Amino acid sequence: MLLAYQATTKKPFQIQINVRASYVALRDIFTSCWEPKYTCIDINGMHDAVPPDLNTPLSDESFLGRYDMVADHCSNSHVFNVGEGYRTIHRLCKPGPG
Repeated sequence: MLLAYQATTKKPFQIQINVRASYVALRDIFTSCWEPKYTCIDINGMHDAVPPDLNTPLSDESFLGRYDMVADHCSNSHVFNVGEGYRTIHRLCKPGPG
C-alpha cells in the first residue's frame, strides 16, 4: 500500500509517542505536523484505494505532482518492475523542496 499525503494546514509540531508500542507510525508523525488529506494507492482497492498497477506508468495523471509525502508500505516488494514502482512514487510527489 502507498499512502500519499497532502498537507493542508501546518500546526504546532507535537509528537506523542506510545511508549508501549515498539514503533512510531509514519502517519502519526505526519499528522502531528499537518492536518493531512491522504490517498491510499493499492491494487486490492481496500480502504477506498486507487488501484493502479505499479508495474506500468500511472495512467491517471491527475495524481501526479500532488503530494507532499508518499510512504511505501511494502508495495514495491510485490511488483516485478520495481523501478517503475519507485518512479511512480517520485512522480506523485510535488516538485521542489517541501
